[in-house]
Amino acid sequence: MGVVAEEVQCCSHDDCPERLPRGTQFPGGWTVARVEEFGKNNVRVYYVYLCPAHVLTTVTKQISLFTSGEAP
Repeated sequence: MGVVAEEVQCCSHDDCPERLPRGTQFPGGWTVARVEEFGKNNVRVYYVYLCPAHVLTTVTKQISLFTSGEAP
């Protein structure tokens, strides 16, 4: 099962005309990110939609939490 787009949305990239179809599953290649911004008294939730022409690229660096590699 895919995620369903319940509202008419467009690509979050500046000036991109690509739009998601209303009430259907997201087409292949789209990136959808849920962002939670934590404030002092509330949490603001919003979504970022990127069409296949505007790819979201990330780099992951993973290191041990403890210098010795073992939990205290």
